[in-house]
Amino acid sequence: MPASDGPRYPTEDIKQGPFSFGPCGFLVNQIARESAKSLKRLLYPEMFSESSTTKLILDDDTMIDASWIEAQLRHYGIQYRPDIGPFKAKALLLTSLSHGLCDAVPPQVLKIKSTLQEKFKAALDDYDAKYATYQAQLLPNRIHKFKACGTPAEEAKCDPSLFLRKRFLDENGNPEMTKTPDVLFLPGFADKRQALTRMIERVPALHIAFGDIVAIGWNRKKVNDLAVRINQDYKLSHDDFTTPPPPDQQMMDHHVLTANIRKDRKKLIATTLKSRELEVLNAFDPGSDTAGCYIIKADSIAATWPQLSDNMSLRMIHPGRLAVFDLGIIAGLMVLGRSATAVAKRIERGNWSNKDEDTDSDSDDTDGSPNTTLATTSTHPPPSKRQKLDQARRLHFRWRGYNTVSANIMAEKGGWLEFTNEVATAFDGRIEVELLDGECGFRGFRVPGAAGQLTMDWDRWRQGEQ
Repeated sequence: MPASDGPRYPTEDIKQGPFSFGPCGFLVNQIARESAKSLKRLLYPEMFSESSTTKLILDDDTMIDASWIEAQLRHYGIQYRPDIGPFKAKALLLTSLSHGLCDAVPPQVLKIKSTLQEKFKAALDDYDAKYATYQAQLLPNRIHKFKACGTPAEEAKCDPSLFLRKRFLDENGNPEMTKTPDVLFLPGFADKRQALTRMIERVPALHIAFGDIVAIGWNRKKVNDLAVRINQDYKLSHDDFTTPPPPDQQMMDHHVLTANIRKDRKKLIATTLKSRELEVLNAFDPGSDTAGCYIIKADSIAATWPQLSDNMSLRMIHPGRLAVFDLGIIAGLMVLGRSATAVAKRIERGNWSNKDEDTDSDSDDTDGSPNTTLATTSTHPPPSKRQKLDQARRLHFRWRGYNTVSANIMAEKGGWLEFTNEVATAFDGRIEVELLDGECGFRGFRVPGAAGQLTMDWDRWRQGEQ
């Protein structure tokens, strides 16, 4: 292995016949398993009329083909002759589904999955060990170059990791406020690749603000105020790394964005002739509609910590599934889903980039049989149309994060976001937080801009760990 090249991350799947396990999970011929509920919605679309499933129904023609049917049969261990043809294979899948053979994955398939998963984990462990060795070999040269730097700005440009270790972290990588208690300025430094920004976002209570001069420090208000003052005193030289616009301007941006989205939607609806496609356009899809950035307004936080409430935000890193939030006094990660059970499953799987199945965890529509009607036998009156709409637009979440002032890791809590319109440009939310009498209400307003990259690690934000 050349000295300039590091070990290659294992991107290839571990295979056993048609089965494989890799970065995308357990697959058959590169196709993931559908749950029994999803199979019913895909194979018996006439049973479901609610808008939340119409997008799945419309995807049938492109999704359900011979390869997909074969993959589902193999996922559930259903024996069949490969030469029976796609029509008989689909009939076999329908029959198996109706007899409950797709309610659980059989032990022999789980054993294959476990074996492949262990082999892939071994490959990851081997990569981690080689990468640690590779970094250790590079460290002396990194330290030599870093010591040659004459200013903090040169240090940050040379090696952001060593810069943070020297200025803001202890030997174990935890926050050390006594090293640099005041705001540190980095004239001439522009974090164009955001390497330093991503590292700083992982450090509780440490903040960075951009202007002509980058400012880093432990006091959020002081850091932001000094950055704004510098921006006002000097002409900006880096338009893509400025502090957020004032709140009034952000709300104007929100209203303009909402108007443009509704205008584009109106044009699309005007050209849509098929009723099924029109129903999909009017349906709320958290996996796409919630993409982007939201500014946050929270009256209770603004009243208690006014100096921390100017730039509160929420970034949907993976729409409807994972968000980075900053509520002034607390910041961290949210794992979202259609229901509390869906959120728990998503956390257990730990895969935010794929749209795993929220529908598995929604309230059951059937008793497991494809011939069951959608009527309920509840003694409570059926929910109103408005209640159903609100529930369809609600996302539950669990959050982990830290106190931005004390840097203490907070206990994992829950909450929800309820989007107020079909284009997801605003929401009302509640978050459980011990600092504010147990919970806090807040509102979100979508503004232009990309959500950016994921800069935090869910597994790291456990109470008691840093």
